[in-house]
Amino acid sequence: CSSHGLELVKLDFSRPLEEQGPLSAIVHKFCDILVRADHGDAECQRITADFERFCKAHPEVLVLDPLENVRKVLNRYRQYKLVEQSKLGSTDWVFIPPFVELTSADPQENLERLGSHAIQFPIVCKPLVSHGMKKAHQMCLVFGPGGLGEVPVPCVAQQFVAHDARLLKVYVLGPHYYLTWRPSLRNFTAGDQPSICFNSQDISKPHSSSPLNAPLPPNAAEEAQPCPQKLRFLVDVVRQELGQLLFGMDVIVEKGTGRLCIIDVNNFPGYDGVANFLDKLSALLAELVSSEPPDSGIDTSDSSDERKPQMCRTPKKLHLRPPHP
Repeated sequence: CSSHGLELVKLDFSRPLEEQGPLSAIVHKFCDILVRADHGDAECQRITADFERFCKAHPEVLVLDPLENVRKVLNRYRQYKLVEQSKLGSTDWVFIPPFVELTSADPQENLERLGSHAIQFPIVCKPLVSHGMKKAHQMCLVFGPGGLGEVPVPCVAQQFVAHDARLLKVYVLGPHYYLTWRPSLRNFTAGDQPSICFNSQDISKPHSSSPLNAPLPPNAAEEAQPCPQKLRFLVDVVRQELGQLLFGMDVIVEKGTGRLCIIDVNNFPGYDGVANFLDKLSALLAELVSSEPPDSGIDTSDSSDERKPQMCRTPKKLHLRPPHP
């Protein structure tokens, strides 16, 4: 940070934030605290309330990212709906796999819900909570109706998309994005075999070896590289929808069609494989804190910059047009 003219200070949430300034920017990983607060943790509720009060009282402080925007990705069903209803929904080359929220322990009722959303087996059942809890990455691969009795609810049931066991990690850092390939689930088909429960983080580690995945070929980075113009459009749309500058996406390439498929979005990922990440983050912060506060970039039907204090300065709203197929 010092090479970019920044001084780094670790905040102590047991003390008032006003006593620890003056602050130009706050970079945080608040997902775990938000989730625990939502589940009744009194200390996390206090920390969250104090932080939100500080941000409201000091809109001049850059916050990466505003808590109201981070909350958009904490629930998988909500993040999927957000992306599905964005400008990406009007393209024919990127999609969210069909999904539905399951809340009943009755397998027959869940089968009917899957049918009403035209979701075919196999399916991947994911916890609603996407961050902050151990179970957030515990998933279940269900091959047919007989496995629905084993599905922990509530959850999001999402149709499995064959993708040749390769996962593209898209790391977004302000206006820039970085790509790295990871192992992923092998191609599976519907059947009556038992359901398989797994931890998604174990499957997609850089050198993961599991019966459920396949090792990446040495030239994975060069093979089937998605179109840069499409990736740029995808990143810009999701950034605009989230109002976040630090986020990541898990993207797979559908076997046979080449369509891009978004299967997860998360705030402030690990940025594994991004060279000189801290230097890049410092450069972004230096640029943001030295610029004049622009329009927040957040445009909703029930709020405006004039009526609502902004807790983060984000790029101006973009007018995005999808690239030609």
